[in-house]
Amino acid sequence: MNNQEPFRPAPRSQKESPVFNVEQGDSSCSSRSGNPAPLQPATVETSSSPVVQPVRKRGCLSVAIFAAILGGGAAGFYYYTTTQPQKIKEPFALLSASSGTEAEPVSFSQLLKAAQAGNKSVYLQVAEAYAHGVGTEQNIQEARHWYLAAEKSGSVAASLALAEMDYDAASYAAAMPRYTCALAELTAEQFYRLASCHYQAFEQATGEEAAEHARLAVHYYTNAATQQHAQAAIQLGHCYYKGIGVEVSITEAIVWFSVAAEQGVVESQFRLAWCLMQQAPSNNELAAQWLSRAAEQGHAAAAYNLALCLLSGRGVEKNPQLALTYLQQAAEQNYTSAIRRLAFCYRDGEGSPRNLPLAVSCFARAAEYDAESAYNYAWCLHHGFGVEPNLPVALAWYVRAAQLQYPPAQEVLPSFRLVRLMPNFGLEWMLKSQNYPKM
Repeated sequence: MNNQEPFRPAPRSQKESPVFNVEQGDSSCSSRSGNPAPLQPATVETSSSPVVQPVRKRGCLSVAIFAAILGGGAAGFYYYTTTQPQKIKEPFALLSASSGTEAEPVSFSQLLKAAQAGNKSVYLQVAEAYAHGVGTEQNIQEARHWYLAAEKSGSVAASLALAEMDYDAASYAAAMPRYTCALAELTAEQFYRLASCHYQAFEQATGEEAAEHARLAVHYYTNAATQQHAQAAIQLGHCYYKGIGVEVSITEAIVWFSVAAEQGVVESQFRLAWCLMQQAPSNNELAAQWLSRAAEQGHAAAAYNLALCLLSGRGVEKNPQLALTYLQQAAEQNYTSAIRRLAFCYRDGEGSPRNLPLAVSCFARAAEYDAESAYNYAWCLHHGFGVEPNLPVALAWYVRAAQLQYPPAQEVLPSFRLVRLMPNFGLEWMLKSQNYPKM
């Protein structure tokens, strides 16, 4: 093993792995153009249409239903309809049509009998009872049947209940018009869900249809985010960052990521830091603080990018030893860029004593999915740098790096005798092969 030979090939590129390099598989918000929140939200115009003003949260709807099934039409059923099952009254009570005072309790079977007899005014209450198991066994299929009947009779509350069912079942196209018909009743969470329905439609549509869904998604995310809904704020920040449904605006992205970041949402803290550093160098110190908060909560990308800041002195004092700690934290979560950067630290003695075998081990861990690591691991095996030489395995990893479109690997492959003997078919076969060593 030759540990004295200088490590010449594939130095770290002059352009360091970019801060906020979010890799495939890392947590993030979904994006049509990309894959999953101490400022106050600004007043924002998201489109030519005026933003719907935030509505008060909907409380229980007290609904007095009079059904002429007893006393010659003098009494009926009184029932609370709500999405909160603990608020539903049971047993059901009769009201006097003349005085409005409660009479003797009525069972669910009597309520159901009235609905089956065609009394449209109790369809919604039967649906709610089935949905929440009040006075009867819970039966979602029967609940949906009676919600549909109530919706046909004009019940907005039934439409909203069906929208919730559709959304939970990922039937976004069905949920969308039902939420829309109940705008005045929507909570912040339901505005977020309606916006998400439009975002899903945007990702599947094209042209003007996609643009309209994107505009409406931003419109409804804004309604939810102005009510401090964290997930809506993250999505709205994402839309401004990517220019989905609005013009690109890093400033507005910062505003909305801040809403969720201040609520402790770790993904938004990371994205806020990302935007701050992109906006201006003067933001570097604040960005590093948000990276630190996210990293302390275990966010791998934040830990990696904070390590880069500590290595370069961007927004913080240089501290290679602390940087190594954050790289190890991200590497433990299999964050590929952190594993590769950790290998360079061990190779160069940055933040720790030089440790070539450990550097090779890190290159090997990242090699399957990272082209630069695959190439460096192959070079170590080729030249016996920190590991016993192994030309066949080195060749396989050169091939893997070439598959990942790494130019140095594509340049070095023809130097192998096996490749020279089969200059065309052999190289093409190896590049298509998946028979490289698995770590």
